[in-house]
Amino acid sequence: MQDVVSHQSALITSGLISILVSYLLCNAMLLYSDIHSHLSLDHADSGPQKTHVHPTPRIGGIAIFSGIALSLLYLSIYYLENQYALFIICALPAFLGGIAEDVTKIVNPLSRLLLTFLSALMAILLMDAKIERLDIPGLDYLLSFSLFRMAVTVGAVGGVSHSINLIDGYNGLAAVSCILIFMGLGYVSFINQDIFLFNICVIAALSTLGFLFWNYPQGLIFAGDGGAYLLGFIIAEISVFHYKLIVIDLRILAINDGHEILK
Repeated sequence: MQDVVSHQSALITSGLISILVSYLLCNAMLLYSDIHSHLSLDHADSGPQKTHVHPTPRIGGIAIFSGIALSLLYLSIYYLENQYALFIICALPAFLGGIAEDVTKIVNPLSRLLLTFLSALMAILLMDAKIERLDIPGLDYLLSFSLFRMAVTVGAVGGVSHSINLIDGYNGLAAVSCILIFMGLGYVSFINQDIFLFNICVIAALSTLGFLFWNYPQGLIFAGDGGAYLLGFIIAEISVFHYKLIVIDLRILAINDGHEILK
């Protein structure tokens, strides 16, 4: 694993890109809301779960995505590695499905769920991000079969992606929750010296923070389905990668302990 501390320059630059792009794009969306209001506004009477009073843009997810995407592309160029670019490519179906609903209001829930499934499937095929064991007797045996392993991973990632959308009802609730989750996952990444996952956690948290300045407390702009699905997908995939990492570390620890015992 690369040493996290030795990559501070790239992390600081990508972090600044993330938060500034997100913050400034939200600001621009609010300044020029007259241009896109016929598509982006979420009206207070559009559903029983609405808690806001005035029509509010619900395309803040575009700002969050832009901050994350530009930062990851910068890191992909900086490190000459494609894993950062692949990660954001895998997130595209889930994000675009949410944005399509935010703008058109006609994308049905099943279609959006299938698009998050597609993102999870792409992550499996392109990045080998799959759940290989759960330490549950019987279930671990079934996970040894590739199709079952893929189905469990796709279902879990899709479920977590949509769970963020369920709590996205009050100003700042989903954004703060996601930032705290990214901080926790980032800490685990730091302890394991995984620069890839650590960078994604920091970038995602900062891009969400850039949006949060406008979302809380006034609720001037909402993340929308696009933002919720994007953040949920990132959280789910980082968790999948972490589980694989922890399992590998435990296996290495067991092997090392075995060698010590045999000495």
